[in-house]
Amino acid sequence: MTTTGKSWSKAAVSCPRPEHAGSRVRLDGRYGKPGHRRQLYRCVPGNGERPHRFTETLPREEAWHGACETCERPVHSNEGPHAVRRYQFVARGIAEALQSVGAGASYRQAGLVARERARRLRSDPETDEPRPTRHGQPVADWVEVFAPVVFESHRPSAWPDAGSLLLDDLPISVRDPATGRFRIAFRVFCAAGFERGRPRLWRLEAFPDASQANWEAFLGALKGAPGRVVCDSTCATPWSG
Repeated sequence: MTTTGKSWSKAAVSCPRPEHAGSRVRLDGRYGKPGHRRQLYRCVPGNGERPHRFTETLPREEAWHGACETCERPVHSNEGPHAVRRYQFVARGIAEALQSVGAGASYRQAGLVARERARRLRSDPETDEPRPTRHGQPVADWVEVFAPVVFESHRPSAWPDAGSLLLDDLPISVRDPATGRFRIAFRVFCAAGFERGRPRLWRLEAFPDASQANWEAFLGALKGAPGRVVCDSTCATPWSG
């Protein structure tokens, strides 16, 4: 960690300790690699306690430019984009990746774009040049962690009370390295309904198999019952009697 650049902060940053409310706060160096450093602050308490260093609850990565590309205003180097603590990528980059996946992009493509925009490309061990990669694991992790929170306000709480509910499941197969044969690893249950005359994907969930118990758990997760269900003989519904 560096301790250069000590000056009274022009940013509206307060010490996170309640007992230090109103204390003076100044810039006190940065931590991290060049190009991705995050700001450290020093609190000088007004109650006589010893000064201490801290970071914001949602730290900011250093700004790359002198003006914000979104709000078009001048920014200081310590007013860069917010970054989740201990995450390499800033929050805006994660949100953009989730948005592109929601629009139909693959994890691999979204991951490549996220790395390029964040300048997080790995270097070639021989030439030290940036090496693009389409590894989709980071985006898969973001979907697992953040998508439930983003989707919660849009998630249906009850089955459609008009029109038909369409049910089906999709088997996902994997190759057994021991035998070379493919086997079904799990099934994705799907329910599609209609809202204001337009089709809508109502619910998705993965289960180990298409048993009656799993179908009942899937369909019992929401309130109510649709007026009409369209499915094949493999779907066991709790509304069939």
